[in-house]
Amino acid sequence: MEKKRDFNRLLALLLAFFLCTSFLTCVDAKKRRGDGIRKKGGDNIFSSSTRRRGHEGKGVQLDPRCRLPPHLSQSGPRAFIDRALTLQQEGKEETEFCYRNALAFGPVVGAYNNLGIFYAERGRVHDAVELYREGIRHYPTVYELHVNLGNQLRRLGRVEEAEAEIAKAIPHNPSHLTLFNYATVLMDLNRYGEASFYFGQAHQQKPDWHLALFEQGRSLRLGGQHNHTQLMLAASTFTRAIQMAMSTSPSPPPSNATIGNYYYERGCAYGDDEQYMQAVADYTSAVKFDPFHADAFYSKCHYALFLCWWDEYEDIMSHLHVILRKELDEGKVDPTRGTRIRPHQALLWLEGKELFNVIKSYAREAQYKAGRFSTVPSTFAPAQVPPRSRLRIGYVASGLSKHPDGKNTQGVYKRHDRKKVEVFCFSTWPGDGSQEREEIRSGCEHFEDIHALSTQGMADAINEKSVQVLIDVNGYTGQFRAELFALRLAPIQVNFLGWVATSGAPYIDYQITDNIASPPEYTSFYTEHFTYMPYSYFVSNLRQSEAGLKERGWPITRKEVGLPEKGQLVANFNSLYKVDSDVLSIWAKVLSQVPNSTFWMQRLPGAAEEHLRNEFEKKGVDSRRLIFTDLFDASVHLKAKAMADLSLDTFVYNAHTSGVDVLWAGVPLLSRPGTRMSNRVAAGLLRALGLQDLICQDSAAYEKKAVELLTHPARLADVRTRLWQARLTSPLFDTSRWVRDFEKAVRMQWEVKVALPSRRLSSSHLSSSCRLISSRPCQLRVDAESGERGFGYHEKAFHIILTEN
Repeated sequence: MEKKRDFNRLLALLLAFFLCTSFLTCVDAKKRRGDGIRKKGGDNIFSSSTRRRGHEGKGVQLDPRCRLPPHLSQSGPRAFIDRALTLQQEGKEETEFCYRNALAFGPVVGAYNNLGIFYAERGRVHDAVELYREGIRHYPTVYELHVNLGNQLRRLGRVEEAEAEIAKAIPHNPSHLTLFNYATVLMDLNRYGEASFYFGQAHQQKPDWHLALFEQGRSLRLGGQHNHTQLMLAASTFTRAIQMAMSTSPSPPPSNATIGNYYYERGCAYGDDEQYMQAVADYTSAVKFDPFHADAFYSKCHYALFLCWWDEYEDIMSHLHVILRKELDEGKVDPTRGTRIRPHQALLWLEGKELFNVIKSYAREAQYKAGRFSTVPSTFAPAQVPPRSRLRIGYVASGLSKHPDGKNTQGVYKRHDRKKVEVFCFSTWPGDGSQEREEIRSGCEHFEDIHALSTQGMADAINEKSVQVLIDVNGYTGQFRAELFALRLAPIQVNFLGWVATSGAPYIDYQITDNIASPPEYTSFYTEHFTYMPYSYFVSNLRQSEAGLKERGWPITRKEVGLPEKGQLVANFNSLYKVDSDVLSIWAKVLSQVPNSTFWMQRLPGAAEEHLRNEFEKKGVDSRRLIFTDLFDASVHLKAKAMADLSLDTFVYNAHTSGVDVLWAGVPLLSRPGTRMSNRVAAGLLRALGLQDLICQDSAAYEKKAVELLTHPARLADVRTRLWQARLTSPLFDTSRWVRDFEKAVRMQWEVKVALPSRRLSSSHLSSSCRLISSRPCQLRVDAESGERGFGYHEKAFHIILTEN
């Protein structure tokens, strides 16, 4: 975090942009005295009316809290501005009154600008905005006022307004600082191509300005996802910025934290381009310059483990916890920041209270971001909704496309009962033209593409729909927008599917889960009520999208895809970051006990494949028994995976989407549940299929069961037969049934919300297929008027369970 503070200090010094400063703070005090800011040609901007009033203050009402020292004989606006400048440098509150006295004589551009700075530095952003607007009415061509107003609007999250305001400054002064500020606000709007152009223009005007070059690199990287040419252009731009920053010419010289940050961003460009070895090298350089650059260190950890560099695991984890403790300690002082460890990394590396505290820091950061916006939280009172009206449900997601979330939920939206619910999908990421996107768009009653809007615009678009139950499909995954939920845009807000842990947020009311993924005893590490789905919380559309796999037999062979034609074929199709040394050791033991068996994985980065082969050799297994194949085309990937005899799950993070894939393909999945929701999901999938015998309670049982099935073909065949039949009869792949259960769940959530004001739920409030359980003791109450009985409870003291019927 020290790195980030140093970086912001540099921005404040060079641009007078961050921390609510302005261009005038870079101007000499003598230039800023009563003469104010001068127009081109040196004309004084003071209005003539000010001069006619004289400098004795006659007829002008002055604030006595600003006292002029004896040596300032004149009492006109220049004297008050001189005094205000001195007080402002000393950090005195009297500064405001002196600037106000200067303005009492009439419009004074320097007073407008500098008092706006004073307000902004003290967090009085709305006061600063009003003052800048007043100044612009008198001085519409003064570019500093437009830029400073834009910066404060940006701070409030009103990014479109900020962009329009700063754009007005460019015709009056297209300097490198104006262009840089404009490019920065374009970045907020995800207009990366335009931002790159203006950062480039700023650098052309000031060729030795490495910061402008660095920011141009960032715009190229963020706008060039999956584009090799643009990512390499970004990397070369970062290289130039690094070389310039480390030369002897910059003044003032950049800090080590700044240079470390430049290396970090170049590493991100290489990582985005899947050049992992170069990415790790840059992250290592970043940490050398700034040992507490948390982003760089966590990224280094991620890629080092992704490449299977397990020899350094203990040292890496030791340093990781040192940095994490430092971040969490700082978070206690400054609650506006989340930790820099990325959410998916936290789910892999942390457990228990440590994980819980990290997740809560993400929620605090979202609340801080939400505080900048003017959207009024929903005031949609339950009493305003007629009992038999349709329930308004909204889904907010970035993955409504060819993405695991889109793939799994694409059949959900069109199956909602439009007589009972009205459904809105709010897409926060551009469409990709995929079949999944089109099915979601056409199947949803109201599809709202809001990706091009600012956060303020997104919030307004959602808020105007008066949604009753708003569902976060991302959580802290993908292009998540937690700040939208921190604005409390609906009376009930729900965490579902994408994020397999608590939100840690007081503004999320429910977690959609099941009693395998989130047992009741886990409530101490959740801030939400549980809503238990009757079988599995996980939803899949495979019965519809992959209907061709309903019957056995397809024209594809092992030989065609480069697999051995004979022997047992053991597989794992999880992402490599889920594989660790512990599970690999067990896989090696299984192969050692099953002659003529082969382990099958999807193609990995070359360095990772080499490390995995070396690990197998170290454990006495011929590395030629480890087979890698390229990713299959979407049209045949399940048919290809169906050739595996058995799939072995990972421990630190289970198979989720890849799990339902192999199960629908008819391949038994062996799993060992852990202590987090993220590594208990597969057990829930197996329970829903009636295959509890494939759930192993410890590593020894996992190894024993794998060997048993692979060495007893008849037992394996029996499991495969049961799985094949269960696919077509169990609830796991019955999307229509899942949607009916889900509608009951959200209806129950609403019924509880309606009953909350009385702190009492009676039987008349509950759907016949739902019940409540209390997570801690509560009193059974009797309604004095009706005689009906119900639970009296405290907030967060109950969970909703859908019964299996």
